[in-house]
Amino acid sequence: MFASLERAFKGDPEQSLMWQITQKLRDPIRPEDTKGRFRLHPLVLALGLLFLIVVGSFVYFGIQR
Repeated sequence: MFASLERAFKGDPEQSLMWQITQKLRDPIRPEDTKGRFRLHPLVLALGLLFLIVVGSFVYFGIQR
């Protein structure tokens, strides 16, 4: 599986798997901040934060029996 993915994305540097993933996770309105750094998509950030809250609540209330 990995070898076939490597062959598919080998040619063009803009077609690499890592480049594709970073393009999908990038903020669509302002992909870079004023210093030229990568900006994460707000929905990915919100979903990650929600996931951490849910897991934290589950652990906290699961241990407190």
